[in-house]
Amino acid sequence: MINFVTRMVIAVFFILAFSFSTSAGARFALVVGNSQYENIGSLANPVNDAVLISSTLEKAGFTVTTIMDADQRTLKRALLNYTRLLRREEVEASLFFYAGHGLQVDGQNYLLPTSADITSKGEVADEAIDVNSFLRRLDEANSSINIVILDACRNNPFKGSVRSLILGGLAPVDAPKGTYVGYSTGSGQVALDGDQGNSPYTLALSKAILGNPGAQIEDVFKAVRTLVGKVTGGQQVPYEYSSITGRFEFLPAAGSSVAVATTNESQLEKDFNISMKIGTKQVWELFVNKYGNQKENFNVQIAQTKLAALKADEEARKGSTLTSVQQDKASVIIAPKQGLGAKSKVPNMQLYKSMWDANLPAGLVAFRNYSGKQLVYFTSLQTMHCGLKEVRYSINSMALDKRLKLAKCNPQQPYSITSDTYIYSTFKLGTVKTVAVQVVWQDKYETESETVVYEPCKDVGEGSCAWRLE
Repeated sequence: MINFVTRMVIAVFFILAFSFSTSAGARFALVVGNSQYENIGSLANPVNDAVLISSTLEKAGFTVTTIMDADQRTLKRALLNYTRLLRREEVEASLFFYAGHGLQVDGQNYLLPTSADITSKGEVADEAIDVNSFLRRLDEANSSINIVILDACRNNPFKGSVRSLILGGLAPVDAPKGTYVGYSTGSGQVALDGDQGNSPYTLALSKAILGNPGAQIEDVFKAVRTLVGKVTGGQQVPYEYSSITGRFEFLPAAGSSVAVATTNESQLEKDFNISMKIGTKQVWELFVNKYGNQKENFNVQIAQTKLAALKADEEARKGSTLTSVQQDKASVIIAPKQGLGAKSKVPNMQLYKSMWDANLPAGLVAFRNYSGKQLVYFTSLQTMHCGLKEVRYSINSMALDKRLKLAKCNPQQPYSITSDTYIYSTFKLGTVKTVAVQVVWQDKYETESETVVYEPCKDVGEGSCAWRLE
C-alpha cells in the first residue's frame, strides 16, 4: 500500500513537471490513477492502469505527466496547470486519462480524489471534481484536439443512505468543440475493475492504440469496444462522445513520413523513466525485481538506491512511536555490525546526486503536525548520509545557520540509519513556515548544492508532506 506521505510526494513531483515549455505540434497528456481512497472503498487497479497508459502514450509521442492517488487539492491544481499549459500556444493534441472512482449526481459527472469524504448528496460538489467544469476549460485550449478518457465507473463506493442517493456510472456529456470523450462503459453503467492487474478497458485501450498504427481515433475506440466486449462477455460496452471534425492518429501508418516522438532508449531505460515519474515503492520494487540482475547498469543502481531510501523512510514513519514529542530521535533501520574487511557498498557520488534530484520536488524534508507539536523530518537527507559532507539548513530564513547531525556511514549498508540518528526536530505548532536546505557533497572538491526551500502542506491533518517553493 502506498502511504499518505508517498502519495503526496508523487503528486507534488508531477505537478511541478508542468513548468516545461511547449512547442507547436506537441502532444501533452495528464494521466491520473486513484487507488488508495481514505474514506471509501479502495480499488486494486487504477495505479496500474495509469502506469500502462503512461507508457502507451509516451510511445505515441505524448509528453506524459502522471499522478497517483491524488487528494482534492493536488488533483485540482494538476488540472488547472494542465489547462493553462494548453492555452500557452498551439498544441496538436491533449489527452486526459483518469482511472478511479467516478459518479453522477443529477446528470453532473464527478471524479473522486482520494481524500473525498462524502456523507450526503449535497457534499459531492464540494468534495469531488466536476467533469463538466473541466470540459468547459478545455474549450479554451489551443490544442487541435482534446481527448478525455474516463475509466471511472468501477462501482458505487458509498454505503447506507448515501449509496441510494448517488448513482454509480457517468452521465452523457456534450463534448465541447474539438473534444473526444471516451467512457469505459455506457452512461449509468458500472465498469469492471479487472482481476489481471489492469481494468479490461485500459488493457484494451493500450492494445488498440499500439496495435493499430495509421488508424483514425474513431477506429481505435471501435477496436477498444470490440476487445472489451470479448473480454467481458458483452457485459461492458464502452461509449464515446465526439465533436471533432479533423483527423487524428495516435501512431502513423507503417512507412509514413509523419513524425512521432521516437527514442533510442532500451526497454530498461523506458521502464526506468516511467518509474522515475511515478516514484512509488511499489513501482521501484517492480523495476528492481525485473532488472535487478543487471547490477552494473547505472539506472538499476539508481533504482536500488531509490528503493532503499523509500523503504528507510517508510520504516522511519512506522518505527517512530513518538511517545514523547520532545524526543529528537527515532528508530529507523538498525544497521547490523559488519565484519572487518567487508567490501564497501557505498555508491559513486553521481548516484547520490541523482537521489538528490529525484527527491527535490518534495522529498528532502517533510513537515508533520502531531500531538499539538510541529515536526520537521530530515529522513530523506539522512538516507544519503554516506555521500554528504555537511547539511546546512535554516528555519524561516535563508541564513543556512544550522547543521544537521549526520548518521555515521556504514560502508556495508550505506542507506541504513541507526536508532540514534537525528531524523526530526520538534517545534511549537505553526512555528516553522519554511525550511531552507543546502548540502556539501563528499566529493573531491566538496561542492555545494543549490539551496532549496520548502513549506508545510495545508489541510493534511497528521499526515506529513512538503511543498517546494520556487
